Amino acid sequence: MKLRTMLKKRSSIQKTEYRGPLVAFAGADDPTFNKLCDIGAKGHCHPKSLLKNARTIISYFIPFTESVVESNNIDGLSSLEWVIAYVETNKLILDLGHHLKTIIGKGGFETYVPKPTSNFDKKTLVESQWSHKHVAYIAWLGTFGMHSMIITERGCAGRLGSVITELYVENTSASYSQSETAAKKLCPCNDDGNIPPCIERCTFGALTEDSLDKFLCYKQCLKNAEHFRDFPLADICGKCASGVPCSLKIPGKINIKTGK
Repeated sequence: MKLRTMLKKRSSIQKTEYRGPLVAFAGADDPTFNKLCDIGAKGHCHPKSLLKNARTIISYFIPFTESVVESNNIDGLSSLEWVIAYVETNKLILDLGHHLKTIIGKGGFETYVPKPTSNFDKKTLVESQWSHKHVAYIAWLGTFGMHSMIITERGCAGRLGSVITELYVENTSASYSQSETAAKKLCPCNDDGNIPPCIERCTFGALTEDSLDKFLCYKQCLKNAEHFRDFPLADICGKCASGVPCSLKIPGKINIKTGK
């Protein structure tokens, strides 16, 4: 079953709707997996430490609709719609991962399904066993913006997922240097001398032009989780991804594959 078809069927049993998904592929032998500590994913597992004969990592992005994104373009706590989208999409990512595992397994290939979220050490906030964001970066699904979110062809407002498999699929990865060069062009918000919109949206002081204070960020995420405690853990915020130029698309007219 295609990802797009699964999303359509899912919409009949949940509240959240989505725009068309994006998919990319990274080779398990991509050397960038050995550089993850250099780009902010300390403690990240190599694909082959999770699946011995891994050959491909399937990375995908499920973008929220404009109505979900706009609902969160408010001050203070996250919107109810944003929280529901987060919770429902986490469940969708888990279900989709196991669906892919079943389909790929029919061909005789093993597949490992990482958790959709909470793959990081909540004490250090920097050690992550598996980061869907960094995997998306390696697969060239998108690049990091100033807000530390992945900017894809359909923006940054949505959820990322990935699976590791023995099945070989031709990868879409760019070289590390290409990714670094394109990233600067895909997030041009600080080129005009004005305060980047994502920083303005973070009224909690976690995001600055110099860095992201992960502890301040997560403190606000936990406030949302406490407020929406009737839901499964919703330790999110999403303000820096809502109501900004890269919420729904790449700012400007830049080709994500070439950076031109």
